[in-house]
Amino acid sequence: MSDFISRQRLDYIDAAKAVAIISVVIGHTLLWNVYGKQVWDKSTLMSIVCTYHNFLFMFLSGMVSVTVIDKTRILPDILKRFRCLLIPACVVVITFCILTSADITHFIQDPMKWGYWYLFVLFELYLFSYPFAVIPTRYMKWVYVAIVPIWIYAYRHTYIFPPEIDNSFEVNLLVTYFPYFFAGGVVKRHKLHDHLFSLPVLVVCIAVTALQGLIYNTAGHYLIEYVITFAEIIGIVTLCKLLVSLGRCRWLTYIPCSSIFSIIFP
Repeated sequence: MSDFISRQRLDYIDAAKAVAIISVVIGHTLLWNVYGKQVWDKSTLMSIVCTYHNFLFMFLSGMVSVTVIDKTRILPDILKRFRCLLIPACVVVITFCILTSADITHFIQDPMKWGYWYLFVLFELYLFSYPFAVIPTRYMKWVYVAIVPIWIYAYRHTYIFPPEIDNSFEVNLLVTYFPYFFAGGVVKRHKLHDHLFSLPVLVVCIAVTALQGLIYNTAGHYLIEYVITFAEIIGIVTLCKLLVSLGRCRWLTYIPCSSIFSIIFP
């Protein structure tokens, strides 16, 4: 792989990160400062960005995760993720609890972790990725065959955990976002970038996204939501790749490098 192609890939992935960052900012601004939680669906823009923004983050996180690693490097990498993801959040939360006399158990039991759920779920997903990273690539096809029914079973049975366990360890969110993170890792591990982020696939993604209302109303299955969201994610990343290759919107590549998200995306 040439240096140019490697750099180009880094650029369009950074551009996709920027789209995710901007989308999250827009979504949270509209949710908390404009419409409020009860009427957020009155905004078309809000309805659009909420269908992909966090899911795009998880997919991109999988694409920058460690997909192949020597066993001796696992612990140092876990400590690195812990330092980058959890320590900043814990410092902020503990400081807030001290200054306001808030009960930290409320934070632990809050399924959204006072807005920091993403960092905790992402750390857990990284932990889940290490066992896959030490498996030789030639055996991964059997992992893929097994992981689908296991995930479907987990998705349909998250209710078996007591609320205290579910909320403390983000079980429901972990299961919900796992496919996106795992898919990003698969793309990276098997170097599927050029095959997946291509014009023919983009056309299919646009068609699925445009017809999502009809598709969902016809099928009405929870797996269809994943198909539609994956179409949006792949379409966004492909558009970013196309625009960056044409020299357009290159300014997007600087946003992840100059924001707090540079901690999350090394």
